[in-house]
Amino acid sequence: MQTLRSTPRISLHKLGEYLGASPRRRRRILADQKYPSPYAGLRYARARAAIVEQLVGAQADQRLVEAALLALSARDDGSRWQLQADLGCIEALLAWLDLRGSVGGPRPMRWSAGDSAPARLAVRGVEISVRPDLHVQGVDRRGRATLGVVTLYFSKHHPLGAQGGLHAATALHRWAQAVHRGPVSPQTCQVVDVFARAVWAAPAHQQRRWAGLEVACEEIAQRWAQLPAPSSAMLAA
Repeated sequence: MQTLRSTPRISLHKLGEYLGASPRRRRRILADQKYPSPYAGLRYARARAAIVEQLVGAQADQRLVEAALLALSARDDGSRWQLQADLGCIEALLAWLDLRGSVGGPRPMRWSAGDSAPARLAVRGVEISVRPDLHVQGVDRRGRATLGVVTLYFSKHHPLGAQGGLHAATALHRWAQAVHRGPVSPQTCQVVDVFARAVWAAPAHQQRRWAGLEVACEEIAQRWAQLPAPSSAMLAA
């Protein structure tokens, strides 16, 4: 059963996708955000957990991911949805093994799991839901302590691309600056598009992309009230 969000709200990942999407896809993104499915975000939960566990535990040790792959491959019971989700997680983890060395930075870092209910970023009448999977602590070239945030994006059919990835990473950096105490490095504020095997770090110069985010949020706020419920939606009371 779907719920209704009466005020404009969109996830960081979907905002990034929105910026690079066709008009038809934009309408679908906003409808799905206004009337979210209770299953949204659950399909890749096991893959997400395995990746976070690997980075928090031992970044270079891929055995945690390999163990998760074996466990997912061995299960042959469960609902059709669960079996499809397991297959998706297997594909996601195989993609992750191709790009895991690209996440983070060139210097040693300390990883910790993200918050379960983090603060949102408000932009031009829209709340952006930012759910970081990992917090990063490291040092820059001058030996100064820096902070960063990494978030994992899972979608086989809707890659973020450079347009969406860089805008999402820009918003992620702004969010991190607002919630962290200490210097936040753009280069370690990263959006990882797992299936696309791409890592998008926040650019050093963000004025143009931040302006694009503001325009997109203004558009979303203006369209929100007119968004119709999907024909299959059953709204919770």
